[in-house]
Amino acid sequence: MEWDDRCEITELIGKTLTAVEKNGDSELFFICDDGSKYKMFHDQD
Repeated sequence: MEWDDRCEITELIGKTLTAVEKNGDSELFFICDDGSKYKMFHDQD
């Protein structure tokens, strides 16, 4: 998977999640029924 675009969490409004996967302690992956995928992560300053 390639991740290079950032978006607001509000982009998930109206989408149906089919899976949420945890990757370590700092990443969550949201997979939607329309094929879209989102990664939420903590970026330490």
